[in-house]
Amino acid sequence: MTNENTKSLSAGSLIQRLLLAAAPGGALTRKPIFLGLAAGLVVLIAAIGFGVHLRNRAADPAVMRFADREIAGLPTRSHITNDPARGRGEVREYGLLDDRQMDATLIMLTPAAGQRGMRDFMQELRDLDPVKNSTRATMAATYDLQTRFGSYLATEIQVDMVGRWKDCIAFLSRFETTAIYIKGWFCDGIGDRPNAERLACALDGLVVDGPLATAGADAFMREHIARPSFCAAIGGGRDREPRPIPPASSSRMH
Repeated sequence: MTNENTKSLSAGSLIQRLLLAAAPGGALTRKPIFLGLAAGLVVLIAAIGFGVHLRNRAADPAVMRFADREIAGLPTRSHITNDPARGRGEVREYGLLDDRQMDATLIMLTPAAGQRGMRDFMQELRDLDPVKNSTRATMAATYDLQTRFGSYLATEIQVDMVGRWKDCIAFLSRFETTAIYIKGWFCDGIGDRPNAERLACALDGLVVDGPLATAGADAFMREHIARPSFCAAIGGGRDREPRPIPPASSSRMH
């Protein structure tokens, strides 16, 4: 049976052996052994880094994001949705809708097989969280946002977040493809009116960090990302007075 003295001697002997091995001329300083240990250490560090990357990717799975410096500086999170009627969606959120500061949400959908990629703007507008979750919501001026990917239909909306009005711009893509469509909103801080041209340029600068869900969506986005940057906001020239947005006929995801 071992006692405390035996344990102390064993531990002391192990430390002494390690110190001797690490001393000049010791086993750990011999080139083949040293190189083997160094290589093993590099592999271990790489494995740990890859594990961290996988955990982060699982917690933040969306591959599309804004490159706009101010939007990208907001806290971000993402999740994946699957809907038989709409297909697969990647939702990336920046900031908090009910916060006084800026926030934005980017929703990219790849329609299910047999589903069309073009959607009704008013229905999509009613289904967006700022409209669904607000006490009251109005819409005003409309815009045609031009980007290297194609155009977006957009409208100014004002939402009542429990007694605080927040000004936002909601948008829906009108790309020349049925493989993908993008929608979402951008809100400036409470009391500030968002700039449509600034949003157009933020949408023009979208970044894709990995393969998309379908080959058609992936090919479309990568082909257009390679094109020269181009962004503009063209006002609709009518309906500038705020008017109520009627509620959605049924509750749907985003």
